[in-house]
Amino acid sequence: MTMVDQSTIDTVVEVAKVAGNSLVLAKLLDVAKSGIGAVARPWMIKRDARAHAEADVEVGIIREASRLEAEESRRKALPPAPELQAPRSSELTRPADTGLVIDVDWEDLPPLAKRTEQRLTYQEEKRQLNVESVIREAAEELQGATEISDEPVDDDWTARFFGSVQDVSNGRMRKLWAKILAGEVVKPGSFSPRTLEILRNIDPKDADLFTRAARLATRNGAILSIGEGKDFQDIQLAMTLTEAGLFNTRFAMSYGLRSTNDDRFHSHINFRDVALRIAGENPKGTVAIEAVALTRVGRELASVVATESCRQHLRDVADYVQTYGHTVTAHRIVRMTDEHTADYDETPIDF
Repeated sequence: MTMVDQSTIDTVVEVAKVAGNSLVLAKLLDVAKSGIGAVARPWMIKRDARAHAEADVEVGIIREASRLEAEESRRKALPPAPELQAPRSSELTRPADTGLVIDVDWEDLPPLAKRTEQRLTYQEEKRQLNVESVIREAAEELQGATEISDEPVDDDWTARFFGSVQDVSNGRMRKLWAKILAGEVVKPGSFSPRTLEILRNIDPKDADLFTRAARLATRNGAILSIGEGKDFQDIQLAMTLTEAGLFNTRFAMSYGLRSTNDDRFHSHINFRDVALRIAGENPKGTVAIEAVALTRVGRELASVVATESCRQHLRDVADYVQTYGHTVTAHRIVRMTDEHTADYDETPIDF
C-alpha cells in the first residue's frame, strides 16, 4: 500500500515544532494518511486485477498460438496462389511530401502485460509525488497557525480531496490545493465538496483570471463595478468565470451602504485585508454601487487565492464614495468575527 514517505512526515513534524502547536502535526498527518490510503485503494484493486489479467494474457497467448498453428495447416493444404508482379518503382506515384515515417519494431517491445504494468507504475508514482507535494506545501501554509479546531476533517471530504490532487502536476495549482487543505485542517467545513469539484476542472489560465477578480472582491463576495472592477462586467470575462461556477451573473446586483448609527452616517466595506470605514453627517444617507457577485464556491476560493486586496481598487472605491460627501479611511483587518463583521485596527493606514 502507498504510504506517506518519511521526508513528508519529517516536514510536517518540523512545521509543528515551529508553529508550537502539536494539533497541527496530529491533524495534518491523520488527514494525509487517510487521504493517501484513499487514493491507494484503487491502485491495489488495479494491482489485483493486473495479476488476473496477466494470467488471462498467458491463456490468450496459448490460444493464439493454437489458432495460428491451425491456420498454417490449412494454408499448406490450399493450392498455391498465382504470382503477382509488383509494379516497378518508376511506375508508382510518389506524394509530394511523405512526412516523417517512424519504423517501430513491435517484436522488440515488452509483452503487453509488462507494458501495462510499467504504465500503471509510472502513473501511480507521479500521483504519489503530486499528493506528497501538496501535503508538504500545506504544512508550510500552517506555520504560525494558532487557532485550530479539534473537529476532525470529514473522511469523505478527504477522499474527494486526495482523489483530485493526485492528478495535479501544475505547481501553481498544487499551491492552491495546499492552501485549501491547510484551511480545512484549521477549520473543517470551510470548503465544500462542490468547491473541490469545480476547482478540479479549472485550468491555470482561469485560476489566474479569478485571482485577479478575488483581489477586487469584498469579504462577502461582491466585485464593485468601479475602476478595474468594471472589467468584470465585460461579457467575455464574466461568462468565463460564470461557466467555471465562480460568478453569478443571472441577477443584477447593487451593493448598498446604509448607516449603522442613528446620529450620523457610519458604515464600512470589508475587503480581503483592509476595511474602508465611511463616515458622514447625514445618518439617512446611502451609497449605491453596481456589482458582480461571486458564488459560494467563488467566495470560498477567494479566501485562498487572494490574501491582499488591490490597493488601486481601494482608492477608486474610496474616491467614488467620497462623491456622496462622506469621508473614507482605510484600516487593516485584524480578524473576521463572522462573514460580515471585522475587528480592525483603529489607526488609519495609507493606501
